[in-house]
Amino acid sequence: MLKARNLTIAGLVLAALGVATPILWDMWSKPHNLAFVVSGRSLLIQNSEKLDNLRVTIGGREIEKLFSTEIVIENIGWRLIAKDDIIKPLLVTFS
Repeated sequence: MLKARNLTIAGLVLAALGVATPILWDMWSKPHNLAFVVSGRSLLIQNSEKLDNLRVTIGGREIEKLFSTEIVIENIGWRLIAKDDIIKPLLVTFS
């Protein structure tokens, strides 16, 4: 009876370690994790046949539509991002 009880306790301890180890490893290996979400997009200007004199250009190139895009970049990791953690500025490129 005592052997079965000890075996049960040992099994529960091993199961707890098996569950906790991957969770702790994930937290330790990725303390910072950034989430990038496009939270809104609005059409600002659109060239129209009705407005012959209105042309929108950027860098000398005429564009058909101009959008405003709102993005959210959030640290969803478990540790705050300190100034020393930043190696280079965040760069977001839109085509």
